[in-house]
Amino acid sequence: MLLWRHWRDALTQKAERIIGQADFAGNGQNQFQWFPRANTLNWCYDTCFYRDGLWVADTGNSRLLWFAQWPEQSNVAADNLLGQDDFNTGSENKNTIQSTEGSFYWPFQTCVEKKTKVVAHTDTHSIVINLLNFSYGEYI
Repeated sequence: MLLWRHWRDALTQKAERIIGQADFAGNGQNQFQWFPRANTLNWCYDTCFYRDGLWVADTGNSRLLWFAQWPEQSNVAADNLLGQDDFNTGSENKNTIQSTEGSFYWPFQTCVEKKTKVVAHTDTHSIVINLLNFSYGEYI
């Protein structure tokens, strides 16, 4: 995921930093590793700004990553996540056949309105709604 300080710069300037890859030359899913980590992405489809940070739909790893602060450098690790038990798991529905209330199967889009977080995930044909702890961006 490419980042610019201002959206207008995206049309005329190179990106300032990258999330999910070690550098701008990288292009591998999970940085060519079999399993994800806190600093990797696999099919990133959506990003949502929330307070000083970012929610990133890491679709291919069936999780949402939370970056509490706007990344000031490339290849930073996420601070928290939804949809998986840890940063090193990337399977659909937390390694189960059926979806659960704490899992995702390819979260495609996410947004936040006040204290409500909404996530659309594709294979379960559903919308998940979480309440956020307004101070920290963590889910309840």
